[in-house]
Amino acid sequence: MKSFLRLRHQLIPYIYTMNWRNHAGALPLVLPMYYEHPDEDVAYEVPNEYYFGSELIVSPIVEPMNRQLHVAATNVWLPKGDWFDFFTGHRYSGDKSVRVFRGLEDQAVFAKAGAIIPMAPHHSGRNDTDNPADLEVLVFPGASNTFTLYEDNGTDRDYETGAYAETTFTLDWTERKLHIQVTGDRSVLPDERNVTLLLRGVTGSGEYKRETQTLRLELGTIDEELTVELPVDVTANDHRLDRLYRFLDRAEISYDLKDRLYRSAAAKTRLEAWLFDLHALELDRDLQDAMMELMLD
Repeated sequence: MKSFLRLRHQLIPYIYTMNWRNHAGALPLVLPMYYEHPDEDVAYEVPNEYYFGSELIVSPIVEPMNRQLHVAATNVWLPKGDWFDFFTGHRYSGDKSVRVFRGLEDQAVFAKAGAIIPMAPHHSGRNDTDNPADLEVLVFPGASNTFTLYEDNGTDRDYETGAYAETTFTLDWTERKLHIQVTGDRSVLPDERNVTLLLRGVTGSGEYKRETQTLRLELGTIDEELTVELPVDVTANDHRLDRLYRFLDRAEISYDLKDRLYRSAAAKTRLEAWLFDLHALELDRDLQDAMMELMLD
């Protein structure tokens, strides 16, 4: 609970922008899937799943935990295109339904390809809602996109006379570039703002975290505009076996079965052959589905 309350606080720049979108265009922060996909029958079959703003999809876990596997499941429909686990950067191919599994400390949150999500860093002991002096911009690869961060002083209605600033992030994935431009009334912004890019769901080197597939780029202060080269590619999900090992290590099943499942996944050069082996074992459905999610895109 603490972790997700802190995350919500970090997401204030994104949420505030979405509230401005609601004010200006009558699009709420939370939208059912069929709102954006009225012609897709499956969009009406996932009543708990929703868009959280323009960049994210959430499918809350509402089933009991499997006590052997220490995970619980939710059925997710992902629209066309690539989608990324918000926390780990694992890539999922869209235009399909997936049964995904998460532990008690996790939730099923997905970012669209090209998603741009401005956030504030977590500061222990602070709970203010001021426009952050340090801005962390979470960027996901795979498609071009534009996101405009909206900020005002948050205390009065001076925005009605133009007292607000907009920072537009334009991702050109073909050229692997991100252009940032600040316009409007800069008096509502901190005197100095340090901007950090967190490129998640990518391959990279340097200040790179493999467990979340995230490359950190410190941009410093941006006066009016800046174009940044992005030295990354979309993840190949080559951490599948690491994910599988962590899952099996925590599961309360026999060690012989754990060993057999891991060795089978590691030995097969073709996923199709591994799937046939998996089905032949006649496993518990949750165990089989969880492994399929871990190993498939």
